[in-house]
Amino acid sequence: MEKSVSVRKSYKSRNRNLNPAVLFLFLILMLYTIVFSFMILWAFMNSFKPPMQWEAREYMQLPNYSNPLWTSKELQYINNNAYMSNYWPNLLYNYQKVLVVMPGKAQAQYYVGWNLDKKMPTTAKYNGMFTMIFNTIFYSLAGSAIIAVVPCVVGYLAAKYPYKFSTLLYVITLFVMVMPIVGSEPARIKLLCRLYLFDTMWGDFIVNFTFANLYFLVFYAFYQGVSGTYAEAAEVDGASQLRTMIQIIMPLASKMISTVLLIFFIGRWNNYATPLVYMPNKWMISYRLYIVTTYNKNTLGDDPSRIAGAMMIVVPILILFILLRNKIMGNISIGGVKE
Repeated sequence: MEKSVSVRKSYKSRNRNLNPAVLFLFLILMLYTIVFSFMILWAFMNSFKPPMQWEAREYMQLPNYSNPLWTSKELQYINNNAYMSNYWPNLLYNYQKVLVVMPGKAQAQYYVGWNLDKKMPTTAKYNGMFTMIFNTIFYSLAGSAIIAVVPCVVGYLAAKYPYKFSTLLYVITLFVMVMPIVGSEPARIKLLCRLYLFDTMWGDFIVNFTFANLYFLVFYAFYQGVSGTYAEAAEVDGASQLRTMIQIIMPLASKMISTVLLIFFIGRWNNYATPLVYMPNKWMISYRLYIVTTYNKNTLGDDPSRIAGAMMIVVPILILFILLRNKIMGNISIGGVKE
């Protein structure tokens, strides 16, 4: 009898969570997931199509290389463009085209030191695919690690050491987030030029070495909810405050740190605007793809090739998310400490 009563109570508690608002939100998220999944699969399918099939507006058909008309037109296109060395027909034709067009020599100009009136042409340095891949990984991983770790450390210090300076840090973060600071890009570029950090990744890392963002508030609230007995037990065992923070407290927020790191890694991996303005000679994959598809339309002008280039950027991030989804999307739980 008691068992049946407990089963009824658990069934009722589950039904309470299935209210109309939760069901509506679930339907919206499911529709959102279906739409974006369809877009990714549709783009992946069209990245293998020959350009002539795309021009025939066969957007929903599978890739077809057997049409003699498309084959003859594509062969004529290849003969008129000597830079292409791909074979036809080939299912990976668009991807090979991207790999041929992407590498090249940097032609950008940048300012010399603090003198903004004097431009210095860069040396024509060849940037291959491996160089661009290395620059992209280093730029994305190191920059996102800085953005994730700095607010975490400052948030812990402000939460566990409630002094007036900690309150000042909290107020500064709110002020920076609320105040609409505009027109700072020219001053930032001028400062980086005077410090000889323009067109370098270290300049970008220093600019992002800040805690005044939303994630400082997230870590601040998180560490306020962490029991102080963890730090007290570590100090009793002889651990220093630095060791307590690194080995005891920060691992409690490891899932949160990895989530923030992944969010910024994806953003920086796809970011082409920052390298375009601040690092014109440090070629990234997304930055180079933007240049090729926007300014060099004669080399990569057809839409299937552009989609193939976009897929080359999306697929590594998608694989990374699938591999880390269990660790990143897990619940954050903190156990108790026996006194």
